[in-house]
Amino acid sequence: MSNVICPVTMDELKSALGKTTPLSKVLAGGTDLMVSMRQSRLKPDTIVDLSGIDALRFIEHDSSIIRIGALTTFSELEKSEILRKHAFCLARAASQVGSVQIRNMGTLGGNVAHASPAGDCITPLTMLDATVVVMDKNGYHSEKKVEDLILSPNKTSLAHDEVIIEFKFKGLNTNWRSDFIKVGSRSTVTISKINIALACNVKQNFIEDIKIALGAVGVKPFRDYETEQRFREKNVAYDSDCLFASEIRKRVETSIPGRSSLSYKRHAVEGIAIDIFHKIIAP
Repeated sequence: MSNVICPVTMDELKSALGKTTPLSKVLAGGTDLMVSMRQSRLKPDTIVDLSGIDALRFIEHDSSIIRIGALTTFSELEKSEILRKHAFCLARAASQVGSVQIRNMGTLGGNVAHASPAGDCITPLTMLDATVVVMDKNGYHSEKKVEDLILSPNKTSLAHDEVIIEFKFKGLNTNWRSDFIKVGSRSTVTISKINIALACNVKQNFIEDIKIALGAVGVKPFRDYETEQRFREKNVAYDSDCLFASEIRKRVETSIPGRSSLSYKRHAVEGIAIDIFHKIIAP
């Protein structure tokens, strides 16, 4: 039987982290942790339940920086007017996570800490160059990029006495459009087999700037800098959508060489790449 600690303040959280061991787990939404425990894949000695810490639930836009508390749920992300205006790709990704019940319980902090290669919200966070704020048992805050926090499938650089408390990134201004698209085995409540987050600043068919991230095609979501460089400061031509899809396909081929899923994913990604191209770049 695990010892459960339920802090309600940040000071209590510091104290709780001081009582953890390498076998301990932090519970945010619990949608992944509880399944693993029921299946006896995890048997933590201590669980730090964050659900009572209201200070970790927020979405704020201060100047150009958006800050999101680790306990913010997918439903709150989906409905946020701040995100729908300045980071639509993240709101869209949140809207496609699991069922309504999962979106009401699951949290952004839990999604990132779980570090699934198919984690929907991790891809737009990577594309937005988001920073994770981490607190340790002494109350010390440190920051690192989402893509650096995640090391491999289901593994992060977090120590047992550290916890994610918030995310920060620069919001997209009104000249930018962004979106997120994924494909899975079912149309609803599906785990991504591949996903794309795209943001672009287009004026009169000229791509001034572009950001792309791919998910579920490697050990973790990653920025596609090669395709960004290829399309940045380019005019949109009649065949640009096919060229865009071809470049994205190349990234998939190099990210999962020899993987049994490569044949499916190299074709699937071309379809969703063309779809998101026409949504964002050439609507």
